Amino acid sequence: LIPSEAEQIILDNRNRLRSLLKTFTKTAQDWRSLAGFLLNNCYLVVERVDDQDEAWSMLALEESTGLPFHSSERLKNSLISAVPRAHQEQINRQWEHWQSQLGSDDLTRLMHHVRSLLFERRSNQPLEQDLIKRISSDGHEELFDRHISPNVENYLALKTGGFGNWRHRTPIKHALTSLRWLERDFWVAPALKWLGTNGAQHPDTATFFSLLERLSWLLRISSNDPVQHERHFLRLCREIAPGCSATEIPALTITDQMCAEATSNLMSRTFFEKKYSRLILRRIGLALGSDPGEIDGINATVEHVLPRRPDKESCWCEKFKSKNAVKNNVHRLGNLAVLSLKDNQK
Repeated sequence: LIPSEAEQIILDNRNRLRSLLKTFTKTAQDWRSLAGFLLNNCYLVVERVDDQDEAWSMLALEESTGLPFHSSERLKNSLISAVPRAHQEQINRQWEHWQSQLGSDDLTRLMHHVRSLLFERRSNQPLEQDLIKRISSDGHEELFDRHISPNVENYLALKTGGFGNWRHRTPIKHALTSLRWLERDFWVAPALKWLGTNGAQHPDTATFFSLLERLSWLLRISSNDPVQHERHFLRLCREIAPGCSATEIPALTITDQMCAEATSNLMSRTFFEKKYSRLILRRIGLALGSDPGEIDGINATVEHVLPRRPDKESCWCEKFKSKNAVKNNVHRLGNLAVLSLKDNQK
């Protein structure tokens, strides 16, 4: 296992001290002098923290290089330590290659999705612990060569959207574009499962991603329970089988309850105040053929057609005669419009 820079400094100091002690004159006075020097000039500071994540965050701040110690490095070191020493250098090179392809953040996220594909159930255990268990039970080749390596390629394909036959590439790319807007990426695990099981050229691939996008958005609109969402996507992973038709996968079906809850939330008089309101407005723009971009309040803003505080002399007060009438309608979906910075200045 290749030591980190901080670990290498400790090893270098140890080796330097060892070389000096080889020529040390071993009289009682010399040993007392050395002990006094160490006691007066060397300090061991013990600082307790609540969890491992906090400890790693503190280490990141104290790294001599000033560079952040990314969680993917911790994950890499933990996994490589579980691999037989003869294979550690090879796995380290392989990991560095994956990291250069995906970046540290995406590689860490991919490892979470790989765990989902391996276990097909939720886990509250640390990611490293679950993957090390799989190395112990199945061997490192099974994890790294069969599960991680092909999913790196498929994850790259999901990022670019450049797969499927020429007729289907555009709808697949549009589906992936809107999927990436969602705050949580539980949809990635079944997407990887489909590509790994049936391949990008399967005749139902475009249909699968269209249905996956529909499911992901309706789950987000109908419910705000991430645990429920994750379990649904894990069930979808279990139902994807070689040669299956996308339209026959039960977990891709939109239930009546899901539709009713989504409709209720979309028609809510407090729609504007919901966290996903701007995502919905952007998705509507994309469906109409013009993505307004991220609605960040700078380059694109949400404006109310019926003003929140209409002037008493305006025609609005003829239609909405009381404050309650305004309140009941002003934040509804139908009263909202997205304006670009340029349009808003006209």
